[in-house]
Amino acid sequence: MLTILFYFFIGIVLIQIIYYISVFGPITFRQAQKCTPKRIPISVLICVKNQFEPLKKLLPLLINQSYPDFEIVLINNASTDDSLELMKDCASQFPFVKIVDVVNNEAFWGNKKYALTLGIKAAKNEYLLFIEPDSYPDSPQWIMNLSAQFTLHKTIVIGHARIEPKAKSWTNKLFRFQNTLQTLHVFSWTLMGKPFLGNGRNLAYKKDEFFSVNGYIEHMSLPYGEDSLFINQVAHGKNTTICDAPMGFTTTAVKNNFKSWTSAVSFQNKTLALLGFGDQLKIRFFNFTQITLLISAALLFSFQFEWMIVLAILLFRYLIVWIYMSKACKKFNEKDISYWFPALEFIHTFTQCVIYISHLFSPKKI
Repeated sequence: MLTILFYFFIGIVLIQIIYYISVFGPITFRQAQKCTPKRIPISVLICVKNQFEPLKKLLPLLINQSYPDFEIVLINNASTDDSLELMKDCASQFPFVKIVDVVNNEAFWGNKKYALTLGIKAAKNEYLLFIEPDSYPDSPQWIMNLSAQFTLHKTIVIGHARIEPKAKSWTNKLFRFQNTLQTLHVFSWTLMGKPFLGNGRNLAYKKDEFFSVNGYIEHMSLPYGEDSLFINQVAHGKNTTICDAPMGFTTTAVKNNFKSWTSAVSFQNKTLALLGFGDQLKIRFFNFTQITLLISAALLFSFQFEWMIVLAILLFRYLIVWIYMSKACKKFNEKDISYWFPALEFIHTFTQCVIYISHLFSPKKI
């Protein structure tokens, strides 16, 4: 029995190495895109609900973007704080700022997708960029870099949304590790012609793509998925590309506590469960190999079965994987977390396992 487990362990290690080389390799070792500016008119959409402080930080960064032709569409989703007043003040100073004031109604009470739909309809330009109020562009060339990826056929651009670093915070490192791994999956499969997820904190698409599937109608009742579920529905190999240029990144501040991180991991699993089996497999198979690697190695060590060989194989695996993850972390401006990779991977894998099992035995909730 232990002999079978030993060969199973070797098989899992080989699968993981092949996965890192064949799936993650192309994006990890690819040179960042060069920006060839385009002059296509752009509409930047921000949906706001009681987010006065983050919006106050974001607006100057958007207004000062180095791009010749863009408008900012501020969607007020029935805010009860001073967000609308801030929007009005901004619109009075800058003619390229437009406000869409969404008032609650019985059918779509507080529905973000409904508010976004009204904002998309109000946008005067065909090419749309999306960012959340609690995020901000990493450079004044954010619009330029994302819009540069549009072509005649590539009408969806998926960008990278970073997590804001915080010194001396272990939870922050976990957040950023998870986020980097997620982007690796999304970018890698998109490059292979099989896009399946997007992030509304850094996303762009042509308005035609939105109306081609009647917007969010298929998942309008869900309180989330205006980015991931929509992209899963509309994106395919011919119409979707990525933006991996560092000046095209955005950054988001998060609550750096363990509960917030586990909630983020849980939400990722919940969203993934709504996708088709093939798209779920793109991440779940990877997670399965991570979990089974830990379990099989732990069992072999506990019985001291060929433990020196197991240790050597494990160290070889970590060396190969570390090379790829270090390169990926550097690519996504997360170099410091690569130093903690083995520990971060272990905690992340263990947490994924616990959350997945808890979801299997918990009541299904929207």
